[in-house]
Amino acid sequence: MTLRACCGHGNARKSVRALAALGLPTEANNQQYHYPCLSDCTIPKLFLSGDHDEFAPVAQLEHIAATAAEPKRLLFLSSADHFFTGLLQPMQQALAGWLKEQLL
Repeated sequence: MTLRACCGHGNARKSVRALAALGLPTEANNQQYHYPCLSDCTIPKLFLSGDHDEFAPVAQLEHIAATAAEPKRLLFLSSADHFFTGLLQPMQQALAGWLKEQLL
């Protein structure tokens, strides 16, 4: 819902300057998730996930990121699960670094 609100049409999109998707799920409970709104979402986007995310296999998240409009960045934290268990500091550092690049 957040992606639709931030990347959809209307007032919310006008006020959103960047979007960080942390642990964006691609599958859960035998359901696949798709994000077609990303294909025309031209605000800067960060996809930050663990390479062991049980709800977003690397190949699936790579596909979603590939179909998203530029600008975008896809980052995987080595050995991180969906919740970044034990790796919150590296996740926060990656997020903070990207946000600084966006000059927010």
